Amino acid sequence: MTFGLIMTATLLTSLLPGTQQRQPDPEAQLQAAIHEEVVLGNPAGAIELYKSIVTQNGASRAVVATALLHIGECQERLGRNEDARATYQRLINQFGDQSGVAGQAREQLENIPTRAAEEPATSYGLGTAAFPVAAAAGKHVKYSGYIKTEGVKRGWAGLWWRVDGERDTPPLAFDNMQDRGATGTTPWTRYEIDLDVPANATHIYFGVLHVGNGDAWFDTLQVELDGVAYTDKTHVDLDFESNWPRGFYTGGKGYKVELDEQEAHTGRQSLRSHFVGAEKAQAEKVH
Repeated sequence: MTFGLIMTATLLTSLLPGTQQRQPDPEAQLQAAIHEEVVLGNPAGAIELYKSIVTQNGASRAVVATALLHIGECQERLGRNEDARATYQRLINQFGDQSGVAGQAREQLENIPTRAAEEPATSYGLGTAAFPVAAAAGKHVKYSGYIKTEGVKRGWAGLWWRVDGERDTPPLAFDNMQDRGATGTTPWTRYEIDLDVPANATHIYFGVLHVGNGDAWFDTLQVELDGVAYTDKTHVDLDFESNWPRGFYTGGKGYKVELDEQEAHTGRQSLRSHFVGAEKAQAEKVH
């Protein structure tokens, strides 16, 4: 089962005309839309979810401004640069008081021509694994790891963790480090996610994520549950020292995700996500 379908189906059901359900929570809707965009790699579907937030009465200006920023980014990824320009301009004009988001919109607006020339529409580089619910339910989790980046001028590299509950309910907890991930060119640096895992959790997924261009390396992942290190390596290799990324699904449209023996924080190798979208575009021009 695709683990994003539960959240998306719930959101769409809550928006059906004629239903007598309570007004959906805009913040929960925003997380659902971000998941659709970033984890599931569906910018077209995410745009519709973001639009439902923008048109909803009661959503805060901060949430609406953030939704507009994501709409513009999704439009860019789909090659709809004129639509993206209009969206960013609307955000700047109508939500200038949201200085952080408006500033990002101005930067995106200025860089559209450059990115359009260099990068085709892409998705993300991803490593994802399942975590045993019985071990984490009802506990506080600290998920950490080391990340190194080179040339990540757009997007970010980060860790991510998601906790699902019962069917047809929004996620119980979710963090993908979008607001604090590694960017640019950086040495090996430790990052972490802190979340509470509710006792009624039914599924837990986690991993690493690379959105944008450049290269990102991941290594020395660690999970602590209520302050105690999780050391069971039966199903997943958090250090990427196996002959393959054991326990992880790796891939992503526009990205090559594989072990790299030339770079490591500890041990002999790490997991590397390499953006290949621009290379593919250049190859198409040559041939």
